[in-house]
Amino acid sequence: MVEMKDVLRSQKKKEILLIGFDDLDEVGKRLAAAFEGKKQEPRHTFITLDLMWRTLTPRRQELLQVMSGRKPMSIRGLSKLIGRDVKATHGDIQVLLAAGLLEKIGDKVVFPYDGFHVDYELKAVA
Repeated sequence: MVEMKDVLRSQKKKEILLIGFDDLDEVGKRLAAAFEGKKQEPRHTFITLDLMWRTLTPRRQELLQVMSGRKPMSIRGLSKLIGRDVKATHGDIQVLLAAGLLEKIGDKVVFPYDGFHVDYELKAVA
């Protein structure tokens, strides 16, 4: 049986989360623009490139990809889906929750986007 909320979700615009890193000045500019009412795309910003890559290991990116566009899932169910043991999956989920990339809903977790894009720019150091 199809529920109305599932129909509405399938009709909504696909939301892709932009993940990157930026310095505090750039983050402040985007925050100021948001307070001025300027539309902001979904974005998750890390303060350093190193922190971003320590958080977004290949296994954790795989978790985000598998969770994209899905309803909240239990860690056990997610482990089964990706073929990994529960303990390792639980550890990765905890890191992604602490980073703010996942949301906890009861005893389940969700990545509330239909996908993600990792983007960063390296500039010359003066």
